[in-house]
Amino acid sequence: LARSHVAVNDGKRHHVLITKNGAALKIWVDGNDVTESLAERTLEETASGVTIGAYGHGEGGWVNATLDEVAIYKSPLSEAREKAHHEAG
Repeated sequence: LARSHVAVNDGKRHHVLITKNGAALKIWVDGNDVTESLAERTLEETASGVTIGAYGHGEGGWVNATLDEVAIYKSPLSEAREKAHHEAG
């Protein structure tokens, strides 16, 4: 759905937040909007689960990372809430 212009493969911890509100999708890394390009696609409700931590629709491979405190919200977060997530670490 979107790409970032920032690589997070430097061996350091990063806070990554992805938000989607209608057609607007943003990728935030360490509190900075790093959204590069958007595809004309949307999330669809399906019987299959959501895959987090893979690329290529789960067929390309898995990210070499540890994911911690993954959360999915039913409604969009406000900008203040997004900032609070980053500041909380």
